[in-house]
Amino acid sequence: MFSQRAAKRDNAAPEVVRHSRYPSRLSVYADAPELEVSIEEFETFALDRLQVLRAIEDAQLRAKGDDDMLRRVNEALDKHLPLHTNRSRLPARQLMAERRKDHVSHFILRLAFSRTEELRGWFLRYECALLKHRFREADTAERQELLGAARLQLAHIPAAARDGVLGEASGFYSAQEPLFEVDFERVLDLVGRSQVVLRAGKAYVPQSEVAALLAHEFRQRLGRALAVCAKALPQLGEDERLVPVLHNLSSQTARREYRSATAAGAVSADSVDELADGFPLCMQHLHGQLVADRHLRHGGRMQLGLFLKGIGLDLQEALAYWRRAFGAMTDDQFTKGYAYNIRHNYGMEGRRVDYAPYSCHRIITTNPPGPGDHHGCPFRHFAADRLRTALHRDRLADADVGEIAGLAAARHFQVACTRHLEARLLRRPAGARPADAHPAAVTSPNQFFDMCTSAAGTAHLCPLQLSPFDTSRPSRLHPTRNMDGYRGGPPPNQQRPPPNQQRPPPNASGYGGNAGYGGGNAGYGGGNAGYGGGNSGYGGGNPGGNPGGPYGTCLLPLAQRGMGHTLPVITAPTDL
Repeated sequence: MFSQRAAKRDNAAPEVVRHSRYPSRLSVYADAPELEVSIEEFETFALDRLQVLRAIEDAQLRAKGDDDMLRRVNEALDKHLPLHTNRSRLPARQLMAERRKDHVSHFILRLAFSRTEELRGWFLRYECALLKHRFREADTAERQELLGAARLQLAHIPAAARDGVLGEASGFYSAQEPLFEVDFERVLDLVGRSQVVLRAGKAYVPQSEVAALLAHEFRQRLGRALAVCAKALPQLGEDERLVPVLHNLSSQTARREYRSATAAGAVSADSVDELADGFPLCMQHLHGQLVADRHLRHGGRMQLGLFLKGIGLDLQEALAYWRRAFGAMTDDQFTKGYAYNIRHNYGMEGRRVDYAPYSCHRIITTNPPGPGDHHGCPFRHFAADRLRTALHRDRLADADVGEIAGLAAARHFQVACTRHLEARLLRRPAGARPADAHPAAVTSPNQFFDMCTSAAGTAHLCPLQLSPFDTSRPSRLHPTRNMDGYRGGPPPNQQRPPPNQQRPPPNASGYGGNAGYGGGNAGYGGGNAGYGGGNSGYGGGNPGGNPGGPYGTCLLPLAQRGMGHTLPVITAPTDL
């Protein structure tokens, strides 16, 4: 009797789901949620979705082939953001809870990542990747539902009309596969990979490649929605319940904004040339061109200058370094032509913004080099022969050069850079190698330098971690402290070093090693118990994150106003 009742419930579940708020498993998030969400759900949903997006980012950097990437992403989805189909034997209530979480979490992160252009770009990239992954994993019925919801306006080309439209090029496609006609601008990725036939400004897209078209349309719409969200952010004001949470959410991609633990002033103008062997390939190239030409154009000066700032070259040393590097010009010419920009980079002119070094993502995706420029990413912007020459110049083995060049040719630029770092570490004598010569994925030139030149031979990447909840404080989003000096923080009552305490000269023993000012254990620059930033180290982050305000009810502008939706209400008990 009980099994019969269970069977009836199982059969009824798909019907209940189809008539619910979320009839389909997949979504393009066209409609903002109009429902109540507790503060606890707000944080939990957002963190879980962020774990998935971060897993996709890591998979793209580290996966060894499509199967490995698929496994990594599916593991993250199963753990943090499962979405079961209507055919599963799960109760309708569970299916609805999964879809509600997916829907709400997208809009929370949409708000959190709308603040800056770089955050919007990161969110766009990995939300599109998530949608493409889910589309490819879906069955035919789910794909049709999603395409219908996206309203892509595809013009189907009947099989009988293909020869007339495409001529001899019709043989490029399978006769059994549906074919669609779209404006070529909507599938530039497919055009670039020669996956479609072009005729009179139209591209002919097979059904197997519709995911690229869907991702393009989704990216365009989400980009516009993020711009609307950015304009709505000021309405939050200084709401103490949400603003700290949203800021901490966006800071969870801090690997893209890597900050070295090296203290300002740890590098002098005289030591830059000696340190160049530890630079990543992009900075080695810029440094070499600066030495050879006695000049760099603006893009190169910005990229190299902020990198040097990040490794510890302070303002006065930077002015001295660039003045010497430019050689044949008068002091007056240098002051008028270049000193202002250098001071601007250090936050001493203009808006007085303390600019961070460029991330790999920014170098790869923005401001490509033109004729006479030397900035950019060699793995992205060098021709194959030129890249191989540069790698051989760095004394890499032929096998390593071939592998790295192959990764770059396959457009895995950051993976190629990470492999370059591994090859450098592994070429050292056994006793001089780090314990782990296979570091985490490189996401910043400054991270590469720290890994390559730290006292132990490597400095592991130490991003802000998505921390387990701390139930002792209202807002439980916070960066965890770690052992490598990235976002530490001193005990609250620990005395800081005197501000004018004298540092040893750069070549003094222990400057970068254990008990040294520059970086090792008990070092002022950055190791364990170091003033620069490890566990209990000064100069790191807030050990507990920004606490949230008291619980209560607030209004959150998650909705896209252009779509006519109201603002959802976020509620929670006042005494959780």
